[in-house]
Amino acid sequence: MRKVCRYSLYAFLCIFLFAALLYVDFLNFCRKSVPVLAYHRVTTNKDIYSMPPEIFEEQMKYLRMKGYKSISLNEYIAGRKEGTAAFDRNIVITFDDGYSDNNRVAMPIMKKYGYTGTVFIAIKYMAWPGYVTWEDVVSLKKNGWEIGSHTYNHVALADCTNESLEKELKDSKTFLNNFDESFNVNTLAYPFGSYNEEAFSALERNGYVAAVTGFDGVNTMDTPSYQLYRVNIFNDGRSVGMFAKRLTWAQIMGWARSWGIDPIEIRALLQ
Repeated sequence: MRKVCRYSLYAFLCIFLFAALLYVDFLNFCRKSVPVLAYHRVTTNKDIYSMPPEIFEEQMKYLRMKGYKSISLNEYIAGRKEGTAAFDRNIVITFDDGYSDNNRVAMPIMKKYGYTGTVFIAIKYMAWPGYVTWEDVVSLKKNGWEIGSHTYNHVALADCTNESLEKELKDSKTFLNNFDESFNVNTLAYPFGSYNEEAFSALERNGYVAAVTGFDGVNTMDTPSYQLYRVNIFNDGRSVGMFAKRLTWAQIMGWARSWGIDPIEIRALLQ
């Protein structure tokens, strides 16, 4: 009986030690990986893509409390050449479509906590009601934001012909850079999360260094630069607690992938 108890204790200690090692590995992974947060709007609208300003500020305050420092996608790509030491609690904060409240509401809140962002602009919508004007774009750039492309007409790239694919990527980039070369537009968010191998080739031909998807996860040294994961943030009417859970879940997914386990593939097999 004593021998059984001793073996049980040894087994428990081994399991505990293994769990502790995994937890330490997870914490180290979180510190050295880079989440890319995906927002759309910061406004009082009631749809899921509109984050209330007061909740958005709670989220920025949470990131600051956790020691996160914001970087641009270009800084992330450059940091990959320096090794994992370049990343220590870094985060990228992005906004799709190019809404005017990105400049007029989100930017001042983020500036308060020392953060800058990346705005992906769909050229077709510029100056439409609720979307960025040139004044907004210039203001964001002056305040340290990265200006990126969301294509010219906000179309699904996987559905484009080779000709239209080339035009969407080239014209959106050229339009912004012709206005001000300092914009240096070379990053992209895929409209509708749609892309394919042809899109990767077109991105490279047109001088893009990074593109973000709609898949949940975080990014490491090895994440393909044209298939970067994001943490999709939606307005569910709840406090910062759900935001923290969304971030942690993305980190868990990224950590699992670092061990060769893809939660998305596992979920697809189980369905």
